[in-house]
Amino acid sequence: MTNIRISNIRVSAQTYASVSATVRGLPFVREDQRLWFRFPIESLDKISDGGEAFLAALLPVAMSLGKHLDVDAPVSKQFLDGCRRIMALYHAWDRRLQRIRLQAPTIARRYDSANSVGCFFTAGVDSFYSVLKNLEQETDGNRISHLIFIQGYPNCPLGSDHLFARLYENMEACALALHRRLLVIATNLKQFTPPAAAGWDWYAGAHLAAPALCLTPQFRQVIIPSGDTYWSLSPWGSHPLIDPMWSTESLGFIHDGCEASRSQKLERYIGQSNLALTHLRVCDYDQTGLRNCGTCEKCVRTLIGLRVLGLKPSHLFAELLDLTRLRALDGGNKVIGYYLRDNLELLERHGSDPELGKAIEHALRPNPFRWASRQFRFVGQEFDRRFLKGRIRSWALAEAAGKAQDSQLRVSPTRWVLSHLWRSAKPKSRSFRGAEGQDSCLH
Repeated sequence: MTNIRISNIRVSAQTYASVSATVRGLPFVREDQRLWFRFPIESLDKISDGGEAFLAALLPVAMSLGKHLDVDAPVSKQFLDGCRRIMALYHAWDRRLQRIRLQAPTIARRYDSANSVGCFFTAGVDSFYSVLKNLEQETDGNRISHLIFIQGYPNCPLGSDHLFARLYENMEACALALHRRLLVIATNLKQFTPPAAAGWDWYAGAHLAAPALCLTPQFRQVIIPSGDTYWSLSPWGSHPLIDPMWSTESLGFIHDGCEASRSQKLERYIGQSNLALTHLRVCDYDQTGLRNCGTCEKCVRTLIGLRVLGLKPSHLFAELLDLTRLRALDGGNKVIGYYLRDNLELLERHGSDPELGKAIEHALRPNPFRWASRQFRFVGQEFDRRFLKGRIRSWALAEAAGKAQDSQLRVSPTRWVLSHLWRSAKPKSRSFRGAEGQDSCLH
């Protein structure tokens, strides 16, 4: 079993502050390419040169590849013990994630100067809920001081400068209104993550903990907003059992928000906040950064809740709720079905909207064609993961980024892929053009 080796960790300063490391043993990364995290230049004296961030970042990657992980730099003893417990949970949840050996020198790492409290923030429902709740309920040193945003992940990839500028403007307005500081961290970590390994889900918590661990001299607590509830928890990379175990002797991670469903978050905080209703961003498809697309599943589920609450923030969404699109959702899908039932309960709490209720119930109704589509999609995803190393998935994601206005891609990606492949493969001769109108059955 070949090792993954993390070495030569160094902190440097240019127009920004950064910490980077050499990573060897990853088959899909050049050995001269360094893994880096970048921060505003004023953070230079608050960056750790320990190995915690890099170990956290690559732990699920090493497990998915079945490679031991060695770190040259010292790491917190508490953190390393936590990583071993995380590894045991990951392996129990998904046997594709193999037990590996973790090797690093340890140190009891404490920073008495660490007194800030951060919260990861995207201006979405979950992060807005955690921030607004914290500022209402906590006092003094327990209140959030920084909103943390990561550039380089799917909602804001590196190189999307125009999108980043719009998102930054949006989140800076939120930070100013809340009298908090906005901290933007950039990273190329996604380039060190195999696209089809065990799935992005297993990397979610590690990819949040890693950049925060770079700033252990500054933060004593970092909040990771939850997208799930205590009564609907399932194995996932960011989880109330997992996130706290990334902690060190001086930095603690909190998985926050499991006590409330998405509809309750809308009901209790988002719907009551003019700030949230001005800056809410739930969609990753609109590459302009100006508005949510209004057609993807995340937008539709949010629009349902806002409609039930009597809110119609048309400035937030390029398109408002389309009941035809709602009825077409696959309620048999575990995640989609959960959010539809959650919104149905919200509707029951807030009176009557028969037309909306019937549309939700229609989407939840068992449908053999949707069931068959789910099975076909699962088989295709597994085939792509095992035999094609995620090439189809990578291609589809690249196409999605370039076709942000294609609502069909967002509503039904499997149908879109099949339709796109069919159109690409069809002969271009005149005799076939008459059949182009039949393509609508694929949409």
